[in-house]
Amino acid sequence: MSSNTCNGLLQKYSDRYKDAVNHVFLKKVADSTADQAFEKWLTQDFHFVVAYLKFLSIVLSRVPSDASPETAEGLTKGLLSALGEISKEALFFRDQASSMNIKLGYSDDSLGETFRKYIDYLIKVANESSFPEVLITLWAAEKVSVYLDSWSYAAELVPLNRPNKYERFIKNWANADFAKFVGWLETIANDATPEITPEIEDAFRTVVEFEVQCWDTALGTKDMASR
Repeated sequence: MSSNTCNGLLQKYSDRYKDAVNHVFLKKVADSTADQAFEKWLTQDFHFVVAYLKFLSIVLSRVPSDASPETAEGLTKGLLSALGEISKEALFFRDQASSMNIKLGYSDDSLGETFRKYIDYLIKVANESSFPEVLITLWAAEKVSVYLDSWSYAAELVPLNRPNKYERFIKNWANADFAKFVGWLETIANDATPEITPEIEDAFRTVVEFEVQCWDTALGTKDMASR
């Protein structure tokens, strides 16, 4: 029987997790008033998406050689699929930005400090942390940021019968297919972590903190959370 490490982490850090996924930035997205904050988030998160391809590639290269054939095959297929989806997401960002007259760039000069630190952290985890820590980090990033719970929250707040200028973004992440993918990540993370160690706890907590900071950065504020 697999552990329920992920649920344990969500319960222990429920207040800060709520700050991340119920952030005021998402409320502004829901009522179509994010404006310049959304443009800032989009330009920064594009950097994140591009760097995330590198992160996933490193994770894929670290699938344990001593894993059972069934486990190794499942991890490899799942991570390859994720790489394909993130590649599509990068194109989605470019297409949507173009339609909104927002310029995206790959240059480090346009990457802000908060997102730079987050990206550096993910790459460091992928290269240096234990594989269970890597899987917890991957699950947390997809669930919080991202995107599932955050954008599902925004979807719930969108007023009925009112057009929303960010509808394509909300639908991109608040959907059943993405929920299924995050569910798979949770399963493999639980299987790899029979208990919550200090390292596992720190990985989850760090991702949540970075997510709050990223939303804050978009708004040009500090620790706005769900106020």
